Amino acid sequence: MLIFHGFAEEVRRSRKRLGLTQEQAAEELSISVRWFQYIEEGHRIPSTTLALQMIALLEMDFPQRTT
Repeated sequence: MLIFHGFAEEVRRSRKRLGLTQEQAAEELSISVRWFQYIEEGHRIPSTTLALQMIALLEMDFPQRTT
């Protein structure tokens, strides 16, 4: 669950960086505000499709892993 908690934190940071409210983000994703809040709070895990939509909408960037 640690990986997902990092995702939830990045969702919040990215949304705020873009100046979006939870309501605006939820509307763009066609989900309820409450569902968005659950995800952003780390209480629910989005489907892969929804996670990818969130990453695109919020212009999320994750550090590349180096090997």
